[in-house]
Amino acid sequence: MTFQRFRKYICDPVDTLYSKVIRFGEKRCWRCKKHRALQCCHIMSRGHYSTRFLLKPVRNAIVLCANCHVWMDTHFMDALILQPEKRVFSYTEESYTFLVECCGYEWKDLQMLKIMSKRLCNSKLEKIRAKKELETELKRLCKSNQ
Repeated sequence: MTFQRFRKYICDPVDTLYSKVIRFGEKRCWRCKKHRALQCCHIMSRGHYSTRFLLKPVRNAIVLCANCHVWMDTHFMDALILQPEKRVFSYTEESYTFLVECCGYEWKDLQMLKIMSKRLCNSKLEKIRAKKELETELKRLCKSNQ
């Protein structure tokens, strides 16, 4: 029997900063409401640099536990985001509907995220811009929490 070796994942410092901002002050998973180890779950995948660290106008991430994060990642139906009137799934079966019905997003917000995710951008410049914005936001959150 041979074992497959996986490459060690090295988390980018800007990803860590983004995750801290998203998870700041959260104590429960947004889906199951349980107190578990929380993760930053991207709505549009991290591979899209134009939305990877997005906070405004729409946050590209929510707070979920590991189990709900897996559920979220396996229940996206991209065709439905562009034509929400044609959806036929309940929120328990489809991630985008969960975002609208339970997380406070609107269909137009999700459509905007989808469109923005297809935009080309310079990933190095995007990281530099995002790092400054995230550091400022984290300081603001810490200050308002005192």
